[in-house]
Amino acid sequence: MAKTKKRTVRKSKKKTQKRGRKTYYGIKNNKVIELYPHKIKKSIGRHKYIILWKTTKENLPGKTFHGKFYKSKEEAMENIKQEKQTGGKSKKKTKSNSAYFEYKSIFGSSNKFWRIVKDGTKITTHYGKIGSLGRMTTKDYGSKVDVTYDKLIESKKKKGYVEGFDYGDEKPKPPTKIQREYVKVCRKTEKNSKLNPGSRNFDCEGMLDREDNTLQLMTDWYKDAMKKGDFDWSKYEKHLKRK
Repeated sequence: MAKTKKRTVRKSKKKTQKRGRKTYYGIKNNKVIELYPHKIKKSIGRHKYIILWKTTKENLPGKTFHGKFYKSKEEAMENIKQEKQTGGKSKKKTKSNSAYFEYKSIFGSSNKFWRIVKDGTKITTHYGKIGSLGRMTTKDYGSKVDVTYDKLIESKKKKGYVEGFDYGDEKPKPPTKIQREYVKVCRKTEKNSKLNPGSRNFDCEGMLDREDNTLQLMTDWYKDAMKKGDFDWSKYEKHLKRK
């Protein structure tokens, strides 16, 4: 009988990783600090709670962190070094009379935009949830307009708002009643599974540069579709022929 060779099987040692919470760091007063998650009971849709990151292990009021999050201490330290080298100045150049910022939480529970425009002694701020028309306010600051303009921008940066490209108008106007009604109805139609089974993006904001009579017609067209359960394309084609 032939001798059978015994094969020795080497067991590969797998590294076991401990499951734990993700660690995030922030910068406060030019120092790297560790952030701690705290569950806060708050119903948002199907979620029963939200996570707030605070600078203390205990869930103390007024200790919520609003700055930029870093995945490691080294990454945060590198940012402090860059800030010292550039003298704390942002690399992005903005228009001298306007700027646009966005705030997005790491859990997606808060996504907001904020835009500021300086026109003479007046400052207009446009703010709200990303994807909405938002709200707009205008105030006259007189001789303090430049100082106030800079202070408002710095305040948003400290809260974690990130600067983006500003495509807005130099002299913005608040959304009209017809524009608000159109966007509201358009989004409602977009979420209708029967009218939009493929969950297609209707790009509701893309129509806001049209005239009021066009927006009113589209609003009525969407309302009619939701009522009947189908789009009347003949009515839409008639509108296109008139243009």
